[in-house]
Amino acid sequence: MQDSLEWPDYLILVSFLVISLSIGVYHSLTGGRQRTTAEFFVANRNLKALPTAISLCVSFQSAILILGLPAELYGYGAQYLLLGPLCFLVNAVAVREIFVPWLYPLQLISVNEYVYLRFQSNSVKMLASILGIFVSIIYMGAAMYAPSAALESVTNFPMSLSVPLMSTVCIIYTALGGMRAVIWTDVFQSLTMVGGMLAIIIKGFISVGGIGNAFNYANREGRLNWVDFDPDPTVRHTFWGIIIGLSISWLPAYGTSQAALQRYSATESLSKAKMTIVFGAAANILSEILAALAALVTFAYFASKRCDPIEAGEIDNENQLLPHFVMKIFGGTPGFVGLFLATLYGGALSSVSSALSGSAANCWEDVMKPHFSSLSEARKALINRLLVAVFGILATAMSFLVMVLPGPISQISMALCNSVIGSVFGIFLLGGISRHSNWKGALVGGLVSLTTIVWISVGSMYVPSKYPSFPALPEDGCSGDGNSTTDISFTTELSSPFTTAQSRSSAIDEMKWTPDHTGINRFYCLSYTWYTLLATVITLVIGYVTSFAFRDKALEEAVEDRLLIKFRTCSCKISPENNEEESGLERQNKEQRNGKMDFSDSKKFPDRQLTSSF
Repeated sequence: MQDSLEWPDYLILVSFLVISLSIGVYHSLTGGRQRTTAEFFVANRNLKALPTAISLCVSFQSAILILGLPAELYGYGAQYLLLGPLCFLVNAVAVREIFVPWLYPLQLISVNEYVYLRFQSNSVKMLASILGIFVSIIYMGAAMYAPSAALESVTNFPMSLSVPLMSTVCIIYTALGGMRAVIWTDVFQSLTMVGGMLAIIIKGFISVGGIGNAFNYANREGRLNWVDFDPDPTVRHTFWGIIIGLSISWLPAYGTSQAALQRYSATESLSKAKMTIVFGAAANILSEILAALAALVTFAYFASKRCDPIEAGEIDNENQLLPHFVMKIFGGTPGFVGLFLATLYGGALSSVSSALSGSAANCWEDVMKPHFSSLSEARKALINRLLVAVFGILATAMSFLVMVLPGPISQISMALCNSVIGSVFGIFLLGGISRHSNWKGALVGGLVSLTTIVWISVGSMYVPSKYPSFPALPEDGCSGDGNSTTDISFTTELSSPFTTAQSRSSAIDEMKWTPDHTGINRFYCLSYTWYTLLATVITLVIGYVTSFAFRDKALEEAVEDRLLIKFRTCSCKISPENNEEESGLERQNKEQRNGKMDFSDSKKFPDRQLTSSF
């Protein structure tokens, strides 16, 4: 096995980065050359559905997924791997039928423009904007950390250099080429990711003797715990926690996040926006399946060797399992390790570029635009490029913080993000489903929800898990290089794919222990899968009660129907010929983006600004 990258590996990785940069340069020199904010952030709203859907998928399915699922299977079993893809089916139906018809006609650039239009409050808009940017920085940091950790585990290239390199490449092509560059680099990087994953899966299954043997090895070590129907919300993963809890956790990402809205609102029509969600769900399911198969074959390989690489001291933690596995099976084949690293870099760059563009859009539209409305479009575009660089630097700093966090990368990022996105999601729903809600309810509900979930998240760090991770793999097959020629025959059939709280596998039963999980400690044991749902419910309940307590009938009557969720709508292209109302709305938004709207009352009433259309 090679100890470091060879020249074909470097050639593949460098070529990958150069092509990504070239796409950004190309789009900076073609079309309108990214000289307006509309072109820079939403590509003049003429994107096609398929490439946009691919970009939407890889914006959230990153290197975190690729490295996180092997760690998940190693530590906690196969339940998430089995049920995770189903979340996207539930998610796609809700987003396509509810959120896209609700938000697409508004033709927004920043998703938080809706918060302002609905509640007429700068305070609520700023709360949503700050929290959204905060979540993006966390996610970018985790996404850049993942491939950098992999690179350090297989070579001597330190993360202290890898993270800034990745950030620099991403900043350059995002700042140069705007949304078009982000979309098409995502397409290129997704093809690289699929190629790398298929190479790992095929070679891995050959190494362990086929997919049947891979399942047998996982079953022998008790990882096929499959589906648990326990209703206890403190159990880390159950059927209910994944299908209900995580499905709702994904709704803000694909329904009301900046990255999602910036994409489906940039398509040519409402029907194309809905197609984007459908194609994106299919791409998400495919990526989850590929990552799950890679996780399965990685675990099966080390189980077949009867050598736990962590216990043997070959790697430091479970997040390095996949890159270590790749070095084992591809270490003697020049070029394949480079392809794997390009796969991880592709997953990271696609996520980071999306978040960079979205954070810059939020900061410009929500904070800076009213103060720089007199500038030319070229100057505004320059400021937005600088914002991309600023957020790239902040994300780089966050990735160094992620390095010191324990546990699987996927859980770390999701737990941190779920601590805040549910609160913002609740604010959107509060405005969309109730005409009676007002800015006071949204502000109080959002803050109470945020405080509660952050409190639970911090408390959970000091309470031992009710269900610790699985025991390590056997070590009797370990030799000097961590390999074994042991050949194992299987006579045990696979376990049933469905278990209950009363019929868990013996491996899980042995792991159970009972510290004092009563009272407040039990509250801290709440599974991270329920964080977003809990935050959303708190925001809705507190927000509605507060709105009722400070009810303002004049504000209720002023709420326009277009700002409320409609469950039936038509798919039609927005144009002056076929939709007079929507074309008028589009003109209004264009005037607002060009600084032509009247904000003269903003200094007098900072929490109840009224635009000229209200």
